[in-house]
Amino acid sequence: MDGLREVVTNLKIRAGWGQLGNQNIGIPNELNGYYPYQQMLSVADYRLGGTVVPGVALMEGVNSDIKWEISTTTNIGIDAGLFDNKLTFSADYYERITSDILLRLPVPAPTGLTSPYQNVGEVLNKGVEIQLGYKLVKGDWNFDILANAAYNKNEVTDLQNDGSRIWSNNYSFLQEGYPINAFGGYIAEGLFRSQDDLDNSAVISQTQAGLGDIKYRDTNDDGVINAEDREYLGSWTPAWTFGTTLNASWKGFDVQLFFQGAASVNGYMKNESIGRLQGNTTKPTTLFSDSYDLVTNPDGNFPRPLSTWLVNDSETNPSSFWVKDASYLRLKNLMVGYNLPESLCNYVGIQKLKIYYSGQNLLTFTKLPNGFDPEAPAGARAYYPQVKTNSIGLKVTF
Repeated sequence: MDGLREVVTNLKIRAGWGQLGNQNIGIPNELNGYYPYQQMLSVADYRLGGTVVPGVALMEGVNSDIKWEISTTTNIGIDAGLFDNKLTFSADYYERITSDILLRLPVPAPTGLTSPYQNVGEVLNKGVEIQLGYKLVKGDWNFDILANAAYNKNEVTDLQNDGSRIWSNNYSFLQEGYPINAFGGYIAEGLFRSQDDLDNSAVISQTQAGLGDIKYRDTNDDGVINAEDREYLGSWTPAWTFGTTLNASWKGFDVQLFFQGAASVNGYMKNESIGRLQGNTTKPTTLFSDSYDLVTNPDGNFPRPLSTWLVNDSETNPSSFWVKDASYLRLKNLMVGYNLPESLCNYVGIQKLKIYYSGQNLLTFTKLPNGFDPEAPAGARAYYPQVKTNSIGLKVTF
C-alpha cells in the first residue's frame, strides 16, 4: 500500500447529470426577429378599384406553443496525479442530447407564409476528452507539457419528418443520421475535356454547358443532373480537436509554445453569396492560374471562368470539388524570452527586465490549397483570416 501511495498522489472519479434550457430562441435578421412565437404584420400594398392603397399583411407562420430547447448531459470522468503530481491525467466520457430544437419544417407553398418554428429537432453529441500533463524540475531546468485531445460524434437523431433532408442553404442540410452541419452537393468527377464526353454526359443545362465545366455524377442514372443527385459531402464540425502547451526555462531563458489542430473536418472553399472562392485567403492563391482554357491551358485543373448567371456554372453549384479536407496543425503562439540577471538589474536601478520575441500563427500544416485558412468558418462572407504576426518587446519592472 505504501508503494502505491508513492506512485498515486491523488485519484478522483467523477460523474454528473444535468439539464439546461436554451432561452436564446430569437432569430435575428428575420421579420419577427426575437419574437418567433408572436404573429407580426408587415406593411403591404393592395390594389382596390384600380388604386394602390397601403395596408398590412401576415408574412410569417407563427407557432405560439414553442418553448426553450433542452440539453441533457451525462458524464463520467477520472482525474489522477502520479509521482507527486509530476504526471497528471484526466479523462471524461459524455453524452449530450439536445431536444426540442427549433426548426422550420416545410409547409405547402399555397399557404403564402413562411413555415413557423417548431420544437422538432434532436441532436446527439457524445465523445471523449483526454488531458495529459508532465512536469520536470532538474537543476536549472524547468519543463512542463500539457496535451489534450477530444473526440466528438455529432448526429441528428430526430426531425419528426419522413427522413428527408431539410436544406439550410444550397450547400448544407439537416437529416436524421447525419451531422448537424452536413455539406451536401454534387459528386465532382473532374472537368469536361472533350466535346464527346460533354455531349454524352448528364449536365444541368446542355445548352449552356461547356468544356472546362465540372462534370457531376448522375447518381440515380436518370440522364439529368438535378437536386436528386446531391449527396452527403462531409461536415465542418471536426470529429477531433487537440492542442499542446509547452513551457521550458533554463537560467534566464524561457520558451512557450502552443499548438492547436483539428482532424476529420471539411472546409468549403466557396462563398455562395459573393463568388467563386471564400474571402479567407491569407495570401494570393495560384488556383486561378490553372483555370481550364481550350487553347492556352487544356490541361488546367480549375474550372473555366464563367459569369455567375449561367445555369451550368461551376461556381454556383455546390459540389465535392469545393469541399476539401480542412484538418490542420498550427503553431498558434511562440514566445522566447530572456530575463537579465537580478544583480545586473539592481545595478541599473530596476527590479526586472525581460527581452522577448512573440509570434502568432507561424506554422500551419494543412492539405488545403495554398493560402486558405483552415480556421475559416464555412460560408463566411467577411471572414478576416488568421495572419502571421511577429513582435519584439521589452518588459521592465521598477
